[in-house]
Amino acid sequence: MRRLDCMLNFHLLSGVILMNNANNGRNVRHTKADHIISVIGHVIDLAPDNLDTMKKYRLEAMKSVAKQVGVRRNTVHKACTHELGFRGRGAIDNFDSELWNAVQGDFQPLRLRCITHMSTESDRERMDEFFRSKF
Repeated sequence: MRRLDCMLNFHLLSGVILMNNANNGRNVRHTKADHIISVIGHVIDLAPDNLDTMKKYRLEAMKSVAKQVGVRRNTVHKACTHELGFRGRGAIDNFDSELWNAVQGDFQPLRLRCITHMSTESDRERMDEFFRSKF
């Protein structure tokens, strides 16, 4: 298995397998929070040294997450943009900008955005736990 797929499996499994076990192994839906955590976690783990490389990692992560959970890439893209309040033509560039700042150590704006835009308390708590574990 490629390194990218292994790392993404870890991010997906860290949030979703626990839910599967709690549901006696039954399949559960992957939430938008799962998609966002997987994409951000992958990029942070690879620690890109420039913005272009980070964008490449982000795109690879979006494609891989979509394939692994059986959704279209656009679904993962929307989770990382629209669901986080980034709208319009520059939405992905705005996400990339906050993600790049996080890679460089200024993660609070992205953390706050992710937490405040989650629709459930459970997703807000998971997002907070994710950022605490990464930074």
